[in-house]
Amino acid sequence: MIAKLLFIPMFIASVMSYGQVKKKVGDFSVEFPSSPTYSVTPELSSYTLNTGNTILMTQVKSVDIPEYKEIMKRANPKEREFLQEKFYKAFIGGFSKTSGLTVIDVQDTYVGGYKGKRIDSLLYGKIEGFTLVALTERACVAFQFFFLNDSAEAYKEVTMFLSSIKPKDRKS
Repeated sequence: MIAKLLFIPMFIASVMSYGQVKKKVGDFSVEFPSSPTYSVTPELSSYTLNTGNTILMTQVKSVDIPEYKEIMKRANPKEREFLQEKFYKAFIGGFSKTSGLTVIDVQDTYVGGYKGKRIDSLLYGKIEGFTLVALTERACVAFQFFFLNDSAEAYKEVTMFLSSIKPKDRKS
């Protein structure tokens, strides 16, 4: 009888943690509610998951400027900020043109300890969402969140995904 009573909480705990799938994404780790689809092209790699309530996506674009790290090390704080802002402006412009996003608002934010941007947008003019993008020493990493419906489950999925974003070791 006691064994049966102990089984129930252990079963519930295992079911609750079963769906979370941890992935390494650029200089971050993140947890999806279930297994995402992985794709890679010469330009970027991505994980995508459509839960029925949300579309959760990560995209990693390597920083392919060979001297980028050295330039950023030599630059003073004002120059670094200027270069990063130019990069973000170019990224947001290119991202919106190639991905069907209509940009509504752009705000400064932090993503896993890195200064970044939050881009509020519409996908194909109708699906609300937002993108968090961070420029790290090695890559540009974008985390995208789109709401397929206005349900408590959709907000829970986005909140869990958002809170799971953690930086990996920042050593080079």
